[in-house]
Amino acid sequence: MQSLDLPVICVRFDVVMSQAVDKPEVSIIVLNLNGRKHLDGCFSSLESMNYDRDRIEFILVDNGSNDGSVEYMRYRFPGVKVIANSRNLGFCVACNLGARAARGEYVVFLNNDMRVDENWLEPLIEAVRSGETDCATSLILSWDGSCVNFGGAGANFHGIGFQQGINDPDVEKYKERKQILFACGGSMAIRKDLFCRVNGFDDSFFAYFEDVDFGWRLWVMGYRVLFVPESTAYHHHSATSKLMDVHKLRVLHIRNPLYAIFKNYSYENLMKVFPAALMLTLKRTVYLTGISDKSYLFNGKDVVFRGPVGELITKLRSKIFKEKVEKTGMADIIALNQFIDNFAGVMKRREAIQSMRKRPDEEILPLFKDPFWAVEQPAEYDESLRLFADFFGFSKIFDQ
Repeated sequence: MQSLDLPVICVRFDVVMSQAVDKPEVSIIVLNLNGRKHLDGCFSSLESMNYDRDRIEFILVDNGSNDGSVEYMRYRFPGVKVIANSRNLGFCVACNLGARAARGEYVVFLNNDMRVDENWLEPLIEAVRSGETDCATSLILSWDGSCVNFGGAGANFHGIGFQQGINDPDVEKYKERKQILFACGGSMAIRKDLFCRVNGFDDSFFAYFEDVDFGWRLWVMGYRVLFVPESTAYHHHSATSKLMDVHKLRVLHIRNPLYAIFKNYSYENLMKVFPAALMLTLKRTVYLTGISDKSYLFNGKDVVFRGPVGELITKLRSKIFKEKVEKTGMADIIALNQFIDNFAGVMKRREAIQSMRKRPDEEILPLFKDPFWAVEQPAEYDESLRLFADFFGFSKIFDQ
């Protein structure tokens, strides 16, 4: 009886060995900024995955942490390659550094404040390897798994991306594969050669909405992005963002969507959406600052003083009547000014992307899902958005 079982055992061993050798090599890149408290949960879960450990390279890119993160990693996870930057280079530059240093055929990006399911990696890699897609992203749940954090992706017409299903407790609604506009940069897999060929994340973004730009760019260049819910990660939402100055984040939140739309729309569509995007940005600035236009309007009570006394009164008024604006309000103006100052560079990036265009806008824009989503609450904001869409003629370019 034992001799009859032997061939079966050998066949099974050969299958296992074949599968192990057949698995591609993967480099998992984790970016960190003063996130020492998250590192054990993140890397312990990575070490517990159902994937041949010899086929995985772990890379931590540290952006100048001062909380002992680098020392902790070298002690607690000595097998992890650590790239220690002397300062915060931003998400984009750091991830690109990690990708260039990676030895794997595939690069996978993971946020440091995530933990992964034991089967997280293989569905992502297989979706790309099989040719089903060119870039794959996970279903991301809250840390306790009680609700959705990322169940797909979309964007409004002026480049503000959103996570489908955010905070929805009905997780089962997000268990089907689907093509989406962009992969979440916090849990994303792609071939290294493709990532480098399309120039990775745009360094000029620093952080935020770089994944919107990257996914949109992939579609323009003829590639695809797939949501793969069989791959699951769990997230402490915005754990790193909470450590940053709000007004500095606001600059990125206002500027980067403008970068994305300027680079990725066809020229014809850009000329339709860009004026509206700028006017809505200004409207949002007024909402944020709380400045009223009443004191800036002439009325019957205005008195013009002449002569030396009038000049003195005018000077006194200019000193007394000053607006007090919080830094978060000024951030919008800084963002617009940075766009203007960086215009030549953004234009070169646009030209590079458009020269590699393989897919027309009409095949991409349905992936926006909710292009006329109003990010501000007042009804007048939504009314302005709709008026602009009709007047500039871009309401017709989106499938509704």
